Amino acid sequence: MNRLLSIIFFLLVSFASFSQSADFISVKKKNGVAVKSFYSGSFISLERNDGVFVSGTIRNIADDSLFILWYDIRISPTVWGNRVADTIAAYITKVKYTDIKRISLNIRRSRLPGLISKAFIIGGAGTILLSGFNSVRDKEPLFSNDNLGKYAAAGAFIGVGYLIKRLLGDGDFNPKKHKIVYVRLGAN
Repeated sequence: MNRLLSIIFFLLVSFASFSQSADFISVKKKNGVAVKSFYSGSFISLERNDGVFVSGTIRNIADDSLFILWYDIRISPTVWGNRVADTIAAYITKVKYTDIKRISLNIRRSRLPGLISKAFIIGGAGTILLSGFNSVRDKEPLFSNDNLGKYAAAGAFIGVGYLIKRLLGDGDFNPKKHKIVYVRLGAN
């Protein structure tokens, strides 16, 4: 019986000593709903407040900081005249979570709203330009009654396109809509 208890005790101690840090970084909406969370082992692409972009695998999250492993990959020529990508070095960068300006969320959304909004905006602007060009070519007044209706309809299309873009968004990080939260779950 003592032997069984000692085996169980050593197994529990070994599991506790090799566990990962349970801390994580979460991107939340202003109302508190989590959009995406980043743990040890997750890939992250971010921009720091000083404008530096960092992309890599999170090795550890501890003491309000992320330790990100990134590789310096460069294109090198070979003796045969072609080029090959080669890893020069691997670095671990420490980034404090308060120094993060934005995080790439890579949320998979339908591209249809973005395409529709761009089509409305480009179509409305094209209609305005074409109507103006036709008026100048035909030597008519630029703001005739005929053109005012076209300008109003084109302006409405631009407004609807902008509204679609604003309401549905592109699914990326927006400092006005999102906040970065450090969640400490460890027993530190």
